[in-house]
Amino acid sequence: MMRSGFAVLVAILCALALVTDRAGVPAAKIVDVDRDSLMPVIRHRDEIGTDIITRPIGPALVAVLTTSVGEAETYLNEPSLSAEGLSADEAYEIAAANFREYIEGKLKLIDEAGFGTVTLDGRRETSLLVLDDFWEGLAVSTGASPIIVAPAREILFVSNAASPMAVDEIKAIGRSAHAAAQQPLSPDALIWRDGQWHASP
Repeated sequence: MMRSGFAVLVAILCALALVTDRAGVPAAKIVDVDRDSLMPVIRHRDEIGTDIITRPIGPALVAVLTTSVGEAETYLNEPSLSAEGLSADEAYEIAAANFREYIEGKLKLIDEAGFGTVTLDGRRETSLLVLDDFWEGLAVSTGASPIIVAPAREILFVSNAASPMAVDEIKAIGRSAHAAAQQPLSPDALIWRDGQWHASP
């Protein structure tokens, strides 16, 4: 009886070995990449595993590549992109282009007393943070660095460094929204400067 139990244990260990690399880490799952559905999403860095491809958005947030089917999203890793013949840079370019097409005619910036609220679809508002040219253009048109708070996945507040009272307002509103959010991101403000996002003073 004991020998039979030992044989079962050996069989289980052998099966596990088939999906584990030599370092003892489970092999990365490869998923099919649909280039037309590649999209960027914003997540808190603590939500995302180390095998997932990310790009930093300030100190706490990251942009993540996903492939989508309807409402379902799958985070992508390097083996999945390699199987499709894509580098991370190429995949991000495709995802950004898909997102630009997706927001056309949908994106709105509601201006209220010096700060704005981005509205899109209730899911991807914060994905706007990956479009560097949008923020660079906003900085040029306003003559000041954009400042944002992304307290939840679907909430994005926008102001700029030339409106300190409005910045204080979005920071306060952002903290409240973050505390109440079902899918929180960060209560901290970010400033667009030198082509990237930084923690706002």
